[in-house]
Amino acid sequence: FSGMTSDLKMRQAVPMVEMAAPMAAPAGTPAPMPTAVAEEKEAGARAGAEQKEMPRLRQYFPEALYWNPQAVTDENGHLTLEIPLADSITTWRLTALASAQQGQLGSATAGIRVFQDFFVDIDLPVYFTQGDEVSVPIAVYNYLPQPQTVRLTLTQEDWFELLDEAEKELFIEADDVEVVYFRIRVVQFGTHSLTMTALGEHKSDAIRRSITVYPDGKQLEATFSDRLEGPVEKTVTIPAEAIVGTAKITCKIYPGVLSQVVEGLEKLLRLPHG
Repeated sequence: FSGMTSDLKMRQAVPMVEMAAPMAAPAGTPAPMPTAVAEEKEAGARAGAEQKEMPRLRQYFPEALYWNPQAVTDENGHLTLEIPLADSITTWRLTALASAQQGQLGSATAGIRVFQDFFVDIDLPVYFTQGDEVSVPIAVYNYLPQPQTVRLTLTQEDWFELLDEAEKELFIEADDVEVVYFRIRVVQFGTHSLTMTALGEHKSDAIRRSITVYPDGKQLEATFSDRLEGPVEKTVTIPAEAIVGTAKITCKIYPGVLSQVVEGLEKLLRLPHG
């Protein structure tokens, strides 16, 4: 019945379109483009331009993708999980360890490959120090079957100063890798991010990496411990030449000595992985 209704509506719509059709233009005069079609093409062009200017930002780079020590399979030993993949272009190692109710043990290892034809990567050190002047290498990977011209843009942030231009352009061949350097001066300490956008003729990419910046000074620590029996007062002396904004006080209160010991056991029992 729904199909018959659709046919009826279609037959009714045809005469309406024919009646609304514009009068034929004289010979030799190009017919004007219908307003709806023109607006649709213009909207499509704008959408295409925005898509080229704003590629998806890759910014989720965890060290471990998924961990579940309490997963239970069905009676056939099957388990289905939904694991959101990170933004890393890499091959994840999947390791599964299982034990049955009867005591049998089993293990399996597999790989999950995450890849895209064109991407960029920021090769950052473990940390920066306030006042560093560095050349940040940007690796451009083009695994497309054709070459393309790429425009690289480093987003300006408050925590660093650019020592050269923020935009650079390069031509990269098919199945090739190129490296471009951006010079910066680090001016603020803390945890910051560096964002790079690569716009290509065929494919684009954008990436944001986090980086820790340490103050340019020597770290000094003082530790006090005492038993709380009534009011307790401690004085912490901060040197006059200390860097502004770096002072931090951490206070921990334990209900007993055993609680402090248990907190340290967690680090001793952790299984290391390379």
